Amino acid sequence: MKKIISMFILCALLLFVGCKNNNEVQPCGEVNFTVVDGFSGMPIENVNIVIPEGNLTGVTDSLGKCNINNVPIFYDERYPIKQGYGTFSVLGYKEGYNDYALFFAHLKEGELRNIKIYMFTVDTPFGSGTPLSTIESPDNEWVAELLEKYRK
Repeated sequence: MKKIISMFILCALLLFVGCKNNNEVQPCGEVNFTVVDGFSGMPIENVNIVIPEGNLTGVTDSLGKCNINNVPIFYDERYPIKQGYGTFSVLGYKEGYNDYALFFAHLKEGELRNIKIYMFTVDTPFGSGTPLSTIESPDNEWVAELLEKYRK
């Protein structure tokens, strides 16, 4: 009997911890992906696209295109100057191609963003078998404002 009560309490606790505060709405946007071969520029079909922050997935069509809605946006609170956008990550997988990762991709709430991904086959000079990872740089105006704030 104690095991059943303990399991019930554990399940209730996990359910409570996993729930979001209904007063907080996660900002979201939408992203259109186009995935092409890095050398030929031809579209790549059946690339698995993952947005880990929302556990969202999609697969490219014959034109190398994939659309993912309700992409959660996370704002960087580390700086005293707010950026006008949030960020998310993108992962891409396709047999015969190096894995792909894009970090800190920019997205504004309610925005439709277009992202072009270049993937390289494993048998090319870029195809060392290691993932290709890129980082989207912060907006230049925001960087200039941050630099000016701390200039002495």
